[in-house]
Amino acid sequence: METAVGMSITFTAVMIISPALSWLIFNHVMVPLDITFLKIIVFIGVVAGFVQASDTIMRKVSPVLYCKLGIYPCCLT
Repeated sequence: METAVGMSITFTAVMIISPALSWLIFNHVMVPLDITFLKIIVFIGVVAGFVQASDTIMRKVSPVLYCKLGIYPCCLT
């Protein structure tokens, strides 16, 4: 149950914060610079960057949950 709760909190945070950040980048950076043709690449980069950041935060805050959710085996010493 702890793993499911941790994954749902992480997923919800990524799904709330990354669209807001993408919207800000799109409206305040890409539209004024007229580079809207790059929106798919930028949006994928924002989501991937935020997933990496949440992974790093989870590793520091809850190492046990990080090891349970990770794809690589962990050794908690």
